[in-house]
Amino acid sequence: MPAAEFGGLSEMQASFAQGLAQLSEEVNAFLRRSIDNAAQTGIDLLGVRTWSDAIAANSKYAQTC
Repeated sequence: MPAAEFGGLSEMQASFAQGLAQLSEEVNAFLRRSIDNAAQTGIDLLGVRTWSDAIAANSKYAQTC
């Protein structure tokens, strides 16, 4: 293989690795937000005393999802 082909291959691999790293960061951020949202909803549900409180907590959860 000529050296130019190896150069193109290494550029492609570097670009692919960078894309995977960015994808990983986005997925991690999404998961952190989801866990935080679920934890906050759990805390909100602990304070439910009436049916309307439960509906409000559920609505808040649905809006943040």
